[in-house]
Amino acid sequence: MPTVAESGYPGFELTTDFILLAPGETSDEIISLLQREVRQAVSTPEFKERFREQDIWIVAATPAQTAARIETGYELWADVVKRTGMKVDR
Repeated sequence: MPTVAESGYPGFELTTDFILLAPGETSDEIISLLQREVRQAVSTPEFKERFREQDIWIVAATPAQTAARIETGYELWADVVKRTGMKVDR
């Protein structure tokens, strides 16, 4: 069985993201409040250590960084679907 890199995806990285999202019409004020509070909660040493014990690394990204990460994921998986000929069955 070939590796992912041998299959045409050098540098491939697969991660799982847990992203807190809000409805599109949420005000910038509420988004800033949520970001600030979540960043504070996940930044405590106890929180970080508990997740590190499970090999989970916390990244408290900004809304712009999160949007870029989601877009990159769309681009990656669209390419995977196209190259493999996968079909979506709803």
